[in-house]
Amino acid sequence: MAIYKGHQDGAMDFEELARAVFKCERYGDPWGYASADQAHHLFESSEKGKMMMNTIIDVAIHDNQNNKDLVAKLLGFKDKVIQSPKSDNLFEIVGPLIDLLNEHEY
Repeated sequence: MAIYKGHQDGAMDFEELARAVFKCERYGDPWGYASADQAHHLFESSEKGKMMMNTIIDVAIHDNQNNKDLVAKLLGFKDKVIQSPKSDNLFEIVGPLIDLLNEHEY
């Protein structure tokens, strides 16, 4: 099942991504990240925002560890998150990350 993106509110795209990767309902992951309410941490690449995105990517890597191509691309996203200055907007990564996971039928 494809991860939906294209909500008018980008925070909902983040929630869709987190819920799909964590395989849970809203707030159902161990960290409470899977909610649009948590997406505000992505606006200025805060440390929590970076931690949230890296956790999502780490879980996707773990779930796909036998798919070397996908893992390599996910590690590229992880590098973008790590190197993102505080003034960047991590929301810019959410859409392309959803596209990548959909491409690989996550």
